[in-house]
Amino acid sequence: MYQPELLRSIVTNEGFGQDDVTDLLFTNFKHIDVVGHYPKLAMELRSTIRYTDGALAELMRNLDQDVGKGQWVLALTADHGQTTDPAITGAWPIDLSALTDDVEAHFGVDSDRLIEEERPNGLWLDQVTMREHDITADAISSFLLDYRIRDNYEPDRRPAPEVYSARLSEGLFSAAFPAGRVDGVLRCAKRRSGD
Repeated sequence: MYQPELLRSIVTNEGFGQDDVTDLLFTNFKHIDVVGHYPKLAMELRSTIRYTDGALAELMRNLDQDVGKGQWVLALTADHGQTTDPAITGAWPIDLSALTDDVEAHFGVDSDRLIEEERPNGLWLDQVTMREHDITADAISSFLLDYRIRDNYEPDRRPAPEVYSARLSEGLFSAAFPAGRVDGVLRCAKRRSGD
C-alpha cells in the first residue's frame, strides 16, 4: 500500500500537529474514480473500495499515533457518484442521445439549442430558447416522468435486451423536477421521513 506509506511519511516528516498552526493535508484516492468509470469492472471496483477503506483506516490510525487521538478532523468529499453495471442492477441503461432526441421531437426545438448539457443526473436547459418557444421546466419534467423504457430504445439501432421485454412500459424516472424546486422537494422528503 504505497499511498498510506506516503501519507504517513508526509505527516511525520512535515511535523503535523506539532505546533499551534492548523495543518491541512489533501489527498485523492483516484483509483476508485478510474475503475468506477468502467461499470463492467464490478469485481475490480469492490476490491478497489476494500483497498481504499483499508488505506483510509491506516491513515486514521497514523493520525491518531502521530498527531494525537481527537486532535484531527477528517472530511471526505466526492466529485460524483458511481453506478453499477445495469446488467447487475437490472436498471435500464438510459441512452442520453435518444432521450435528447425525444425531448427535441416532443417540444419541436433543436436539442442543441434547448439542452446546453446533459448528464445522467440532469439536463441543463437554455433559458432563452425555453422562453422563445414557451417551454417550461415543469413541462420538461412532466415529459420525463412519462418517459418509458420503450421510448428510450431504437429497435433498429439498439434493440431492447430480452430481459427488458416485459418491462417496456416502466417509467425511466421515479422523480424529475426543475432545479428551482429542489429545496421544496428536500423539505417534503424530510417531513415524510419524520426529520
